[in-house]
Amino acid sequence: MGSRASKQLGQGPAMDLIRVGAAGLEVLDEGSGEPIVFIQTALTADELFPVADQLRDRFRTIVYHRRGYGNSTPIAGPGSISLDAADCSTLLEA
Repeated sequence: MGSRASKQLGQGPAMDLIRVGAAGLEVLDEGSGEPIVFIQTALTADELFPVADQLRDRFRTIVYHRRGYGNSTPIAGPGSISLDAADCSTLLEA
């Protein structure tokens, strides 16, 4: 899958930079059990941290910045739902 490099994002929790193909996605992956993925709006994934924090004791919670957001790799060309879905699928397999 690739390397992970931990970093601090502003006031939010430390996030890992996970390689997904040629891109690096900024990810917070905590807890264990059935996964719940929090996919950001057009704003940022940061507004989802409080919800993920409430659920991480019972579930594996994955909050990430899609390509082009936060410190994830900028997207080259137009984005697509299929690319976002492929990234999400890869994160679930990590």
